[in-house]
Amino acid sequence: MAEIGKIKLDTGWLAARSTEVDLTGVQLTTTQPPSGTDRPWMEAVVPGTWHVTLVFLATLLKNKLVPDPFYGLENESIIDIADSGREYYTFWFFTTFQCKLSGNQHVDLNFRGVNYSAEVYLNGHKKDLPKGMFRRHSLDVTDILHPNGENLLAVLVHPPDHPGRIPPEGGQGGDHEIGKDVATQYVEGWDWIIPIRDRNTGIWDEVSISVTGPVKIVDPHLVSSFFDNYKRVYLHTTTELHLFNIHFLSCSSTSPICGGPNGMGKQSLYNVEISIDVKGFGESDLWNHHFGFRKIESHVDSATGGRLFKVNGQPIFIRGGNWIVSDGLLRLSKKRYKTDIKFHADMNFNMIRCWGGGLAERPEVLSLLRHLWSTG
Repeated sequence: MAEIGKIKLDTGWLAARSTEVDLTGVQLTTTQPPSGTDRPWMEAVVPGTWHVTLVFLATLLKNKLVPDPFYGLENESIIDIADSGREYYTFWFFTTFQCKLSGNQHVDLNFRGVNYSAEVYLNGHKKDLPKGMFRRHSLDVTDILHPNGENLLAVLVHPPDHPGRIPPEGGQGGDHEIGKDVATQYVEGWDWIIPIRDRNTGIWDEVSISVTGPVKIVDPHLVSSFFDNYKRVYLHTTTELHLFNIHFLSCSSTSPICGGPNGMGKQSLYNVEISIDVKGFGESDLWNHHFGFRKIESHVDSATGGRLFKVNGQPIFIRGGNWIVSDGLLRLSKKRYKTDIKFHADMNFNMIRCWGGGLAERPEVLSLLRHLWSTG
């Protein structure tokens, strides 16, 4: 019986350019899986300790098949997708995983971010992922897992539909064709970054499987309401269970410890846990999350025309930095994130602005902001 909860698929990934693989996805996940790093397969980039990041240009760099694009003028020697065509940066990712279900268990295969679209093959069965770099995907694969628990997964990833072309003079965002896709905009180059030749094509965020019983918790939403000058607070929780919307008034507290941004005291976080027990089965699903009580208000000052802010009823002067991306090739890790965010805190900033042309940041970044100091 598989354990209830999430298992990250963050080891054992291989990658290969699609034009160098003569097999279909069905063949790769049934009779002819890759056996190792024999050409054209290579070890894929799995950085950090949080999640897998499978971006092809970073994988080529790891395997010394391209030079470091951030060193000198080396990026000029890497072919751009506008010149190579999209097929050149279309590629396979492959891994295996163990999962053996029993009884009334169910399992979803989850992709938290794929750039830009993909065909997923699991044990010979195909499922298509719709387009969009920031879409989350959850596939019910309960009926296609192997009874012995050994499963083969291959993902064919296609680049953005409109990768654009970089003008000879460079410029702010190249020819801006990438703006026709729901993807990062900096990848065509800016005044602060070189063009990213594959436009960050790949599985750029976490891949996981989640095992539940007959009832699954989906997207809980937490909202706090303050009373009596912040001496009393209610935490309202709304979640979805399969096809049913379930609403809770799940928590009340007196004298809550409220957290403010950098410079306004300790970050006090509470652990919120939701579990579902099903009669005759037991615990069917479990969800937990750190939550901080904080109320942010703002209004436009009639005298100056500027926007004024209050946090937990206290006026605050906003001092912010601009956040785009931690690494241009998306080689992201807990250590890198923590260091970057601490730089902002050490400069006495109390807000980070996430630039619209960068990443729609991961939950891990928001978690660090809650723990360390900031109003995101």
